[in-house]
Amino acid sequence: MRTDKQRNDRAYHKQGMSSQLSLCYAAHQTFSLPTINTIMKTIISKKAVLSLASLTLLAACGGGGGGDGAGQTNTSAITSSNAQAVAAQALNANTAVNGGASTASGFATGVSISGTTTAQSGLVRTVLQQLYKGLDAAPQNNLVTGITANPAPVACTGGGTLSLSLTYSSTSGLSNGDSLSVTSTNCVENGQKINGKVTMTFNNLNGTIGSAYVWSATMTMTFANFTVEENGEVAGTNGDMTLAYSQTNSQNASASISGKSVRTNVARSGATVLDETLASYIIKNDIASTLETQSINLTFIDNLAAALTSYNVKTITPFKQTSGSSYPYEGAMTITAGNGSTATVTAVSSTNVRIDVDSNGDGTIDKTIDTTWVALNSAI
Repeated sequence: MRTDKQRNDRAYHKQGMSSQLSLCYAAHQTFSLPTINTIMKTIISKKAVLSLASLTLLAACGGGGGGDGAGQTNTSAITSSNAQAVAAQALNANTAVNGGASTASGFATGVSISGTTTAQSGLVRTVLQQLYKGLDAAPQNNLVTGITANPAPVACTGGGTLSLSLTYSSTSGLSNGDSLSVTSTNCVENGQKINGKVTMTFNNLNGTIGSAYVWSATMTMTFANFTVEENGEVAGTNGDMTLAYSQTNSQNASASISGKSVRTNVARSGATVLDETLASYIIKNDIASTLETQSINLTFIDNLAAALTSYNVKTITPFKQTSGSSYPYEGAMTITAGNGSTATVTAVSSTNVRIDVDSNGDGTIDKTIDTTWVALNSAI
């Protein structure tokens, strides 16, 4: 379990949950079809917790940089006294990877519902901005197949550069199996300073990426010492992520974010305040007009705990949220600890939320906590 100091240090994450349940693909209020640059900026909103999430990003399972926990006993337990903190962590775990803006325009501008940002907000959004900035500068025609191209570094808007490495299998441009690596060196975009490397491989391409109309693709990404610095925070990410995205028009899109393991650490003033791993995670988002629907299924591991502490999170009923709202009005998820105890989080309205605690795992509710989303947001 965390020390009091560690809990206090993590309190700054309290705003991470307000947008985490928002879809990556929120409703576009203007009905114009988005350009690829708009699309890339929309993918993944503000605040998901790799912590994605807490994006919760999490522990040591495979490519995240930690151990696999073999031979260790999961010491996690949910009680009436820690249920709100655990629930907040679980929800916040979605923030880093899948932060949320409630409209497509919000994703495009990088503005979250709460109007605040942190280094861990919207990892995918940040990465795609960099990747597509690179693609825009990359050669697209008269290419030599099977050759890795290394165009000249691309200047970032606020300083720094992007270095690209592309491998094409077709002379006509991007196609299935092609890969793109982007290495950021003090690259400043939208107030974020980015360093490190992300490699993306493209598959299931339909349509032309960069068109303003229908397109879809599956993008497999690997992060290597990828860091984002913003507002006094530095968030680091290592691990894997697969993003499957499909868009039929500006108001209807779907995305699935998944992976084996992604680990994030966050530092303030040189001190680590968050170190989590998100394992075997699947986050699904759908947007239809002004309605966003999201489900979260994952295991998150707290790497700051003295002993192995992990929780399984499963969506029972998808969370639904209207564009412009900070919290979901419907949906439920169950969090299960190592000793079998559970906390079921149910959206009562866009203001209120209920937590049902089964502290011994016998299937009987031992305590019901009625609270608000704002209060739950403050529990970390």
